[in-house]
Amino acid sequence: MGTQRLDARTCEPFRAWNRLEPRPRAYEFDRVLKAEIHDPLWMLTRQWQFGEFQGEDTGSAVFAKVQIETTRVTKFKNRNGVAETFDEKIPLETRVERMPVLYDLRFRARAGQYWLKILAGYGEEYNNGSPPPSILYDHEGMKQVFLSVYSFALPEVDHENDSTALQVAKARLVSNKGAHQAITALSGRSMDGVAWYDELQSGGVVSLPPAITGHPDFKGAFSAFMLQAAREYVEWFQSSHEHPSSEDDSSWQPSNLEYSFACSMPNKGSEKNTILEASEYYNGHLDWFSFDLNLQDDGTGLGQQDAGDEAANTKTEVLTIIPAEARFGGMPNSRWWEFEDGSTDFGNITAETTNLAKILLAEFALMYSNDWFVIPYTVPAGSLSEVKGIVVTDTFGERTLIKPAGQGDSNDWTSGTMFNLSKTSNSDGLNGKVDPRIYIPPVVYKVQESKPLESVEMVRDEVANMVWGVETIIPDLMGAGADGNAAAQELRNYFKALERKDKELPIAVPDGVKLKFRLGNTVPENWIPFLPTHLPGQNRAIQLQRASMPRWFNGEFFQIRPITAIMREGMHNDPTSAEQLYINSSGEQQDNPYYVFEEEVPRSGAVVQATWQRARWYDGKIVCWYGRRKKTSRGGGASGLAFDSIIDVDFEKNEALIPADKT
Repeated sequence: MGTQRLDARTCEPFRAWNRLEPRPRAYEFDRVLKAEIHDPLWMLTRQWQFGEFQGEDTGSAVFAKVQIETTRVTKFKNRNGVAETFDEKIPLETRVERMPVLYDLRFRARAGQYWLKILAGYGEEYNNGSPPPSILYDHEGMKQVFLSVYSFALPEVDHENDSTALQVAKARLVSNKGAHQAITALSGRSMDGVAWYDELQSGGVVSLPPAITGHPDFKGAFSAFMLQAAREYVEWFQSSHEHPSSEDDSSWQPSNLEYSFACSMPNKGSEKNTILEASEYYNGHLDWFSFDLNLQDDGTGLGQQDAGDEAANTKTEVLTIIPAEARFGGMPNSRWWEFEDGSTDFGNITAETTNLAKILLAEFALMYSNDWFVIPYTVPAGSLSEVKGIVVTDTFGERTLIKPAGQGDSNDWTSGTMFNLSKTSNSDGLNGKVDPRIYIPPVVYKVQESKPLESVEMVRDEVANMVWGVETIIPDLMGAGADGNAAAQELRNYFKALERKDKELPIAVPDGVKLKFRLGNTVPENWIPFLPTHLPGQNRAIQLQRASMPRWFNGEFFQIRPITAIMREGMHNDPTSAEQLYINSSGEQQDNPYYVFEEEVPRSGAVVQATWQRARWYDGKIVCWYGRRKKTSRGGGASGLAFDSIIDVDFEKNEALIPADKT
């Protein structure tokens, strides 16, 4: 409260302030906090007017008992139908996504340096042994042996003796400027650690290869400690990253451009396992919604329960707990004298009549928000959990049994349920009761991902009535990805430099000729065509079959083959037939055709990328693997492929080719 008067000398107002404070007359505030009403009849009539007297079971939950049944994953099956025991040493997504690795020069050199470091340590321990050995180990001399046997070397293109396929394989490596410089720098200075690992593992058991044991500088006394060092090196190599043990140990479905796998777990009181299938996993985030419930055994042993699985992996537990109120930002407070948070203004929600999601959210927050309670329960990763029932005791002592929602005789679409597993079409479709269980897969929450080493963009070419698999990013053999368009142009320029002049066909051009007929043009070598073909036994449904564009080289046509592993499905892959590092002429052969389902390439296109991924597992172990992702592209494309063209040309001035005027 303030007062003021006018000062006669300064003509300025003089202000004085007094503060009014309440002075309680009692020390206790019990009566004030009771919020007494002097006319309770008015309150009762208002309750009657709003229909509050018609409500039942209005007591608040104060006590709850919950029965929960959990089971753990015990079996895993990849796309080839091989069921095996599930191992939790690595995340499930790592087990699913890992693909064969094309080891780059950087990793090969680093692995070689690590081997020489291990060998030096064991050699020093051998020399310092008691009693001293009769033959001392010379590490520098043995190092030169490994550098000479497992060396890096650039290929030399021999036009006279090399086949066309071998010249093409060599040209791909030599035209790669980065790899060309790296191999030159590593030659004689470093060894190929991957080649050494392959030699150690060639027989299935770690053993020293004859290339080392038969060398004059190798002594028999070195066998014991060198074999021990080799075992340590193999263990390090295998733990550095995850990779499939064989080509069959893969979950990638080439025709779908997706991963497909399944896992199973035992049931309480049943001889059959619960089978969960993930047939369309491609986005890199594996969660409960990626799985479907399969109620039929596939005959691969996935649904068969092994002895002791039920007792070791199933658990039934009863929890006794006080329910906690579910809270969210801006929720009305349950105690009337508390000030509510004003950061969330539900009164300022502007929702159209067609925006049902926003309307339902506002209705829940303003009317039913205090009807929800939380009962926390921690389940281990890789478990399938089911709440059998909840018995809630309210403030009046009444007990109510709560069962999962949507538990009618059929899967009614009007029932309100969450986190339910869908059923596969080969089970019972939409018939039967809803499965109330929720699956928490054993996956990691955060994954570090590298830039793509491979990227293929599947685009539709409506003009040519076909699909192109454009290799936009290819491995640069240095641990990263290279521009596929630039690499294709460099390779084409290198082929022009290698082209033998004696293989060119002389063409006599008559005088006065101004037009040239072109049978067809070509596209960049990183554009892999896919042609529509009929499905077996059908005359309407189609699928996409990988084809090849022709390449004119050394006086003959040669098929252009893809470079990325994504597009090389069905190509010949025999590492033992390689002539040199990254050079394998047999890889130009196709063993089986490659088909892609037509519906997997929508009008917007699709992009498949391969990246390195790194995560930390729950035991602290760092896990690395090479996996693939699929996402939507930006739309269709045009290759510019054309046939039967008339071109204006001036042979005397050798001008650029210009399409002829159709008029």
